[in-house]
Amino acid sequence: MKKINKILLLFIAISAPLFTGCTTDIEPIDPAVIGENPGENPGENPGTPSGDYWPMAVNNTWIFKNNGVTEPPMKIISSEQIAGKTYYKYSNFVGTSTVQGAAFTGNIWTRKENNTYFIRQEVTIPAQNGNPAINVLPTEVQILKDNLAVNETWTHNFTQTMMFGSIPIDSPVEIVGKVLEKDAQITVNGQSFSQVLKVEVTQNTQGVSQSNVYWFAKNIGLIKFGNELGSTSTDYEIVSYNLN
Repeated sequence: MKKINKILLLFIAISAPLFTGCTTDIEPIDPAVIGENPGENPGENPGTPSGDYWPMAVNNTWIFKNNGVTEPPMKIISSEQIAGKTYYKYSNFVGTSTVQGAAFTGNIWTRKENNTYFIRQEVTIPAQNGNPAINVLPTEVQILKDNLAVNETWTHNFTQTMMFGSIPIDSPVEIVGKVLEKDAQITVNGQSFSQVLKVEVTQNTQGVSQSNVYWFAKNIGLIKFGNELGSTSTDYEIVSYNLN
């Protein structure tokens, strides 16, 4: 039970603000096998971006390196109506797909409403090692507000529900976001980006606090993401992108 409690606590701590993967396959892939036109920067035909900090359209694709290792493409594969709102679903999302060695699967969507950007996720840790399956019911998190000034903050409180077998476990979550930089210019993997918005998002749950830092380039989307969790550090940097 101690191990399960640790898994639950750590999963709560990373699942909302940290981008979590949609597959259990986290092996790096060779960009050459991704397929034709996996995304160039800006590419031969990058398309017309939507004019915001996270362009959302089907087939938009971003490719990242995590600590120098190329990850599978983060790609929008469909748009869906959920509760009357338009969401964009991803085939892969930057992040991790294991917690304390327990693999998980899930679905990730994003949407934008006015100046607020949301991530919606649902996750399953299959039954393993004598433990029942753990299901995280759909959770939506405010990941960015692009109309705030430097040092301004936003707060988002909600309850995250996990099904531990047939037993529901509710955990109150507080998200605190802060704008660290705006209209910045940075270089990532030798590429120069302007109009960059840098934010820190901190999640507080059951006495556990976890902070993540994101860099969003206007009309391009996420270009850099980093955090530290215990002895593990995450450093995602954009390699290429292709927008429709």
